[in-house]
Amino acid sequence: MSEDRALAPGSPARLALVWGSLWGAALGLVFLGPAVTATRHFDVEIWWQWGVVAAYLALLFALLGGVLGLFGCLPLALWFRIRPPRDLDRALALGALGILPILYCAVGWVCQEATPGPKNTISRYPADAHAMVLTSIAWAGVVGFVGSWRHAVSSRAIARAAVLAMVLGAAAIPFHGVRGEIASRPAVPAVPRRLKTRPLLFVGLDGASWKTLRPLLDRGALPTFAALAERGIRGEVAAIWPPFWSAAAWAAIVSGKDREETQIYEDLAEHPPWPMPEFQINLTSSFELDPVTVTELIASGFCGARLGKPSRHALHAVPFWEIANHAGVNAAVVRMPFTDPAAGQARTIISDAAGQDEWSLIGSMPRVGPGLAWPPARERALLAPFRTDAESVTLSSFVPNPKRPKPADARVDSFRVLEISLRIDQQTLRAAAAILRDDPSVELLALYLGGLDEVGHAFFQYRFPNEFPASPPAAEDVAELGSTIDRYWQFLDGELGRLLQGFPNSPNVIVTADHGMEATHEIAVWKGWHSRRGGVVIASGPDIPRSDRSLSVSYRDIAPTVLDLLGVSSPAQLDGTSLLRAR
Repeated sequence: MSEDRALAPGSPARLALVWGSLWGAALGLVFLGPAVTATRHFDVEIWWQWGVVAAYLALLFALLGGVLGLFGCLPLALWFRIRPPRDLDRALALGALGILPILYCAVGWVCQEATPGPKNTISRYPADAHAMVLTSIAWAGVVGFVGSWRHAVSSRAIARAAVLAMVLGAAAIPFHGVRGEIASRPAVPAVPRRLKTRPLLFVGLDGASWKTLRPLLDRGALPTFAALAERGIRGEVAAIWPPFWSAAAWAAIVSGKDREETQIYEDLAEHPPWPMPEFQINLTSSFELDPVTVTELIASGFCGARLGKPSRHALHAVPFWEIANHAGVNAAVVRMPFTDPAAGQARTIISDAAGQDEWSLIGSMPRVGPGLAWPPARERALLAPFRTDAESVTLSSFVPNPKRPKPADARVDSFRVLEISLRIDQQTLRAAAAILRDDPSVELLALYLGGLDEVGHAFFQYRFPNEFPASPPAAEDVAELGSTIDRYWQFLDGELGRLLQGFPNSPNVIVTADHGMEATHEIAVWKGWHSRRGGVVIASGPDIPRSDRSLSVSYRDIAPTVLDLLGVSSPAQLDGTSLLRAR
């Protein structure tokens, strides 16, 4: 390269961007590719989709590397305009190679420190942080030493080395996945129905905790839940797989399978256009991967991808409603996890992608298009409750002044969380009631209500202020907002009572949570978080014998219990035990 060309206007910035992108893709695929692939759980069906995954990761790392290279090497390039090197191209090639790892660590530190809270500070990751920083400094020293040999390595040789590293890193991508093979889809087991039974109402109540429910039962504030708990079986579901993400728990609950079989690990998934496979996004704070995750979330909206919950396609197991439907049960399912797309899972399905839930707070919007409800001929009628915001219960029923500013200690607008939760739960309940009204012969009505979990996250510190002695909430916030969780329980109690009245005959009922709720001093966004203990399980009805003792319930026990109550033989693959037989 001539000196005139090297010093052409804009050339340093362009070269910094090009070399940053090239080395970003190469270093990313080699050093970060294994961790990213293992934590994203790409749902690859056909072998050549691994090539699409490798191309996606190369572009992702190139984008991150280009930005880092531009901002990191530009000051160096500007200095070169004053003191030009003999070969600007080679100088910036080695500069990008040396500085990118250090800049990546710097961005990782910013990602950790930008969100306050012990869980998100760099001090909680000393091994990762120190190892990466020291390695990056040593790397930069080696590159600088190589660069001191003025003509030992040409820019063309450097480019070839980067491309070779990129190719080798991309070729290794398929071997970094958790499965290491092409995904398989289990068939719906063909099991007989032993006998016709009375209808079953299944309510998935996310975040329902005995910690908040029991005091309300003791003072008689929840007549519907009290009647169910008094006449049937009570238990506590033990959460597993910290940090107790809901999606992994619900996958095990509805299928009776462990996480390693369901292949659901994270709460959030990215749904790119075909042929790129769906993949899950690791939301657990990680010094190693935080910059990649942030880049993914920012870039997703620009490439036609949709953020949302893991789809039915991602669940590598069969949920109980599909087993029951295959056995001839007239099943209706409303917004249960893993119901998108809705086609053929049961006689009546409303997908969990219908409506606007809590993920809208990070930009996830309702999916549009076919597959939101089943059967197609009734799709418009089934989705009608999700096209209106005419709630019968409003924010003013929960907080005296819903227009007030959010509390000073809340990092997310608590009132916005309450508004979204209340709207989607009311829409879900209206849709379930409409299905039951239009078809009283429904034998299984399963619905998911996620609002209690979000309200627990957002208002926990006001309900239990004594659990935050180091950073107590303001007294006026406790006085005004301390009863919000209790009022949400009362709202659910009334709605559940009305739904039960819509059945022509008294149904059996299962209410189950995925985890309990407890105070946290480590999660930056919330003061209430998922707990290992305390998740609510209640089973009650004419076919469920009363028990005075509290059962210890596994996720794997729920699906066999549902099938048992429907008179459907439990598939041999299920490991759990029906609660009716565990007394």
